[in-house]
Amino acid sequence: MKKHVKPAEEPSVQFQETTPLRWPDGQERTRIQDRSEKHIWKRTLRQYLELLDNEMKRMKAVEYMISTNRSPEDPDPRDPGVAVYFSRKALDNYGWQEAFGFIGVVPTADQINKAYRTLAAKWSPDNQQTGDPARFRAITEHRNRALDWVNKVHRREHEYGIACDAFTELRWNLHSITMTLGKLRQIQELGCSVMFEQALSAFTKKALTTGAGNATTRT
Repeated sequence: MKKHVKPAEEPSVQFQETTPLRWPDGQERTRIQDRSEKHIWKRTLRQYLELLDNEMKRMKAVEYMISTNRSPEDPDPRDPGVAVYFSRKALDNYGWQEAFGFIGVVPTADQINKAYRTLAAKWSPDNQQTGDPARFRAITEHRNRALDWVNKVHRREHEYGIACDAFTELRWNLHSITMTLGKLRQIQELGCSVMFEQALSAFTKKALTTGAGNATTRT
């Protein structure tokens, strides 16, 4: 008698698409006349979106965002650039409660800043006795998240960002990003995890704030 084993469900990855295009700071754009065609890549945009979603799961991303100039009114924008931002670890949005001693308390902005100044003085790199740069960065992040919570500001942050506008069609640029991430992941599959993390760190980006343009979310 065969025993049927229920296949494990694929991990869900939170996805968001935003407009207008948010190009990574410091990365140059491709001149319009230098963009090329890639007719060998024959799949539709929807199919390339599915391939990217699969790659995000293989990368163990927990969340990613695609930024383009595409919209229902303009599904094929003149600017075909694409930027993909993603995170591979869940964000601790509420660790500030323990860090500043506000367990179960709704603090004011002044109370948060006062608690931060006390800890900042202790952990600041300028303090030659107790200075700790890592802890200083951590409490600064806690302060920022605490103030966001008090002010009802929601920030969606991502560890990494990668963009492409080398091709004349948005779908080709999206697929180029997916293939690049896949090649990076192959480094890890070959047993070079340290090299993989080093290569991936080149795409580390500061957080983006949601709120501009249209967004759709799926899980």
